[in-house]
Order: sequence, then structure tokens, then C-alpha cells
Amino acid sequence: MPDDTRTILFVCTGNIFRSMTAEHALRHALGERTDITSASAGTHAMPQAMRPEVLRRLLERGIDPTGHVQRQLKRTIVDEADVVVCMGLDHRQFVHEQFGLAAPLFGEVARGIAEPVLDIHEAVLQFATDLTAAEEYAVRTVDFICDAVPGLLRWLEGSKASCE
Repeated sequence: MPDDTRTILFVCTGNIFRSMTAEHALRHALGERTDITSASAGTHAMPQAMRPEVLRRLLERGIDPTGHVQRQLKRTIVDEADVVVCMGLDHRQFVHEQFGLAAPLFGEVARGIAEPVLDIHEAVLQFATDLTAAEEYAVRTVDFICDAVPGLLRWLEGSKASCE
């Protein structure tokens, strides 16, 4: 990889929904570009499968995450990143406490919105019993993240973004 390549790391909890979507959506948007690479990890990544509606929606958008490998956030992963972007407030706090980094929220850098991208259980209180609402939220969140990637790219290109 060229020395001027910047790696952006997205962080969520399980690394199978929000950060994974951001990683693959950015990778898709970059196409053949090699100046930016995309990665993701979870603060508490426990082995679990990607939700079917998340996979389906990404595939509908032309993004194929089937090769995604869930990863637990570790110092070595953080050290490989030039920029760390967190999906939620708890992730930002975790990154600050564990690694001493001040990481922005995805919404801040991609949409100028200082709000977290909530996980399904945070946004849909009856997620276990209201499967339709949980699925709809998951699809809306995939769309939100994918649609925000151009703004993220503008932010990355307009700054020498890093966490220090």
C-alpha cells in the first residue's frame, strides 16, 4: 500500500451491523481508489450472524459483505488505523478509555449530526417481539449509513482527519 493511504476504522458493538455496514459501504463507494482503506471492529464482538435483512439490504444496494469477518477491537487494530469513527456514544467512550483516542461519531463526520447511530435494541424497545419494527429499523439504518458515505468521503478528503 502507498504511504499516503489512510485507513478508517469504524467501531460498533458486535461488528455485524453498523460498523460492518459502514466499512463495506465506504469500500464500495471508493471503487478502485487506493488512497483510503476501510476496516471495522466491535467493542464486544461475540460470535453471531449478520441479520438477514441487513445482508439483503446491502446486496440490494450492490454491496456484498458476505466475506466479512467479525473482529473484536484490539490495540493492534486501532494502531493500524489513521482515523477511528464510532457509531455510538458508548463506543466513543470505550475507545477513549481503552486507547486514549478522541474519536468522532459517524453522524458527526458523515452528516454533521452529533447523534449516535443506535443499535436495534436501543432504537426499538420491543425488538424481540416486534420483529417487523426491528427489521424496518435495520433496513433504515443500512440506508442511512450508505447514503451518508459521500459526506464521510468529503470530510475525509477535506481534512487530515485523525484521532489523537
